Amino acid sequence: QNGSTYVYESLYVPHPGPLESHQVVSFSVTFFEGSGSLFVSGPVIHNDGTVIFELVPFLFGEATFHVILQDDGGTANGGVNASQQLNWTIVINARPSFDLPDAFSVDEDASQSAYPVGSNIILGLPNATVPGFFVLA
Repeated sequence: QNGSTYVYESLYVPHPGPLESHQVVSFSVTFFEGSGSLFVSGPVIHNDGTVIFELVPFLFGEATFHVILQDDGGTANGGVNASQQLNWTIVINARPSFDLPDAFSVDEDASQSAYPVGSNIILGLPNATVPGFFVLA
């Protein structure tokens, strides 16, 4: 990832509880654990369900946030104005990469063989690698 702003529209559209259509609902998003340094700003969940965050360039990892949905109705007379706290994890994968040799040669008189041309393949996911890839000639 290269440090862009990400916008996910209407990921979740909240609704007030029954008989509370006049109330306004909002999300509270707080960092819990992991790599909070991945983010320049956000994440923020707007009242229409749009999620926005901006990433620091060339970092990867994961961060977990606590999310609560709250209405503005208060708690008078035993009322409840907040949802149960949920955990939300955002995983930022590293960019895939691999190494190639500067050159390799194939003996035109040899029988068909497999020649290794790619190594150190990293898929971009934590702890995911591939041993290499080959050209058949």
